Amino acid sequence: MNACVSYRPILLCAILGSLLLSFFVGCGSRSAPDSAVSATSAAGPLHADADVTQSVKRLLADDLTVARFGLRVQTAKGDVKLTGTVDTPAQREHAVELARGAPGVHAIHNELVVRK
Repeated sequence: MNACVSYRPILLCAILGSLLLSFFVGCGSRSAPDSAVSATSAAGPLHADADVTQSVKRLLADDLTVARFGLRVQTAKGDVKLTGTVDTPAQREHAVELARGAPGVHAIHNELVVRK
């Protein structure tokens, strides 16, 4: 019986050590979504330029008013540049409004030309 008593402190330390280790390992894995923090800004989630470009192109292609013009879209850091030719000033403004509605758009550089 004396042999069991001498192992109690060692056994107790081993159990406590295992519990502490599992606690710290578990806490470390929960803090992994730091990438989600880096993917947001004060204004909200950041969007990749390619995703913004695709969203704007989809909006323009799905709209009957401007789809037939095949307008070009370029994006750099959320700033969208629209280029191409349309028939009327109203179509030009409509294309800009559509582009503004895409997620991740910060600014629109309207280089659309109205045919004369």
